[in-house]
Amino acid sequence: MKNQYNFSNVGKVPLYLSCLKYFESENFDTAIYKVLKEVCIHKRLASITLELITKNNVKRTYAWEEEQFAEGSILSVSESCLCCNDQIFANVSVRYSKKEPGSVFDKDCINTLSFLVYEYSRNMRIQALRGLSFVDDMLGIQNRNALERKFNKLAKKTRGTFAIFLIDVNKLKKINDTFGHSAGDLCLKMTAQRLKQIVDKKYIYRYGGDEFILIFENIDRQESQQIYTKLKARLKINAIISSSVGYAWGDNPRRYKQVMDLADRNLYAVKKSKYVLKQKEMIARRVVYGIFKYLVFAVLFAGSFYIILCTGIFKKNTKRFFSDR
Repeated sequence: MKNQYNFSNVGKVPLYLSCLKYFESENFDTAIYKVLKEVCIHKRLASITLELITKNNVKRTYAWEEEQFAEGSILSVSESCLCCNDQIFANVSVRYSKKEPGSVFDKDCINTLSFLVYEYSRNMRIQALRGLSFVDDMLGIQNRNALERKFNKLAKKTRGTFAIFLIDVNKLKKINDTFGHSAGDLCLKMTAQRLKQIVDKKYIYRYGGDEFILIFENIDRQESQQIYTKLKARLKINAIISSSVGYAWGDNPRRYKQVMDLADRNLYAVKKSKYVLKQKEMIARRVVYGIFKYLVFAVLFAGSFYIILCTGIFKKNTKRFFSDR
């Protein structure tokens, strides 16, 4: 039967203290491997395997083998179970080295690994909170906070090409006013879903309201044009839901604001051209309608005149016919 240890019993032991430094600056996965290495070296263990299981049954396995103690036969295997507030469980497998008399898995190891499990649980909560703060709940894409973080990263780079695409959902206000805000939300969801079908969602950000932004790095002009062509072709979802696209390409990440402004101007030009084209279509329709109306009136007038004329002739002939009698 496995022994169960709770993190609340962890004491400040030398091995535990020596491992604290790894969690201050290291990548979390790297820190776990360094802690396992530290335990193997201090306790003369051939290897140690840590299997972390969350309450959602998500498993992660970390293992470290110390070559200097791994030679020769293995004396025995020990397993324990550690828990942290009933959120994380860890199965620990240890191989002892037969040639090392000091090879031991004691309370010092258990305290250290319990601390590691606690840090893993804390890191999961932090990542979950970060995910909530950088993701748009309704659309399931990155939000304005994530976009600002991306811009900050671009501003720190000294070289590299990039492209910014601005997407604006057409007539969203009219859809909201005509069909209600639930219909407007559905338009946004369908547009976001279509964007995720065209490109990976890691490039997609919600800029605000009815606008989206796509940011690509290490991309040339030709690739940018290909993406622009694809977006224009596929963002017309149906007769009601469509989007306008403007983009700009740059080769200096620190000047992302100028590239952003250029993409915005290009988007405005696209929307303006659509508006002008719409106005021309409306004028053409009015002209055609006016001509049609005139023709109908002319036909009706000519028909009426013809009927009156025929009626007069008929009356005249009838009168002459009866007078001859």
